[in-house]
Amino acid sequence: MEWGLNLIKSRKAKWIISIVLVGILLSPLIFIEAVYQIGVAELKIPLPSPCGAKYPKRVQEAFWYGFDESGEMKVTPEMSWTIFCALCRNSMVKNPTMTTIVNPKGSRVAALVARHCLRNYPPVQMLQWHLTYSALSIWLTRHWTAEELLNETAEKNYYGRKAYGMNQASETYFKKKPEDLNDKQLATLVALTYSPELYLKNEKYLKERTDKILVAMASHGTSDE
Repeated sequence: MEWGLNLIKSRKAKWIISIVLVGILLSPLIFIEAVYQIGVAELKIPLPSPCGAKYPKRVQEAFWYGFDESGEMKVTPEMSWTIFCALCRNSMVKNPTMTTIVNPKGSRVAALVARHCLRNYPPVQMLQWHLTYSALSIWLTRHWTAEELLNETAEKNYYGRKAYGMNQASETYFKKKPEDLNDKQLATLVALTYSPELYLKNEKYLKERTDKILVAMASHGTSDE
């Protein structure tokens, strides 16, 4: 009898310990998802819809590879576990840079689109803005396709010299339509996406970034030359 009671207690203790351990393991995922849901709920603007612009696939691919993405143009939805895994991997990277940090595919493009959406956001405290920005970036990876994100980036980005959108930038810099740009011209406009004012003042930085994008385009078969 006593042996049976000890066995039951032992099993119950194991179950309790197992439940506690599972709770501890899941707590970071629950926390990340809760922060995301709060950020979306606190958003002071309507959730965005794609702009409807549609650029040639070659232009989309240039932006995709220009953001240090690789392979197929397909966004990996940022779920709690993918964010947690990315944080763990990146915490082990020494001297992290944009190219060494591992993020879910499409997250960099989504982050830029989120910034575009928040350009006219009502003034709030910095912490609240970053919470909103992070939540919107995650939401975009869950609800928009790669094509929608890339078209939005090309259409809404500022390229310097008072040029907003790829159509206006192509005309301003090269007197062409986006589909008529050669590889170098297209790569130059993609490079300006990062920081037009900085790159326009420093030809060396602009050339380095443009050359890097050209190499990425050629290696993925996007180049027409």
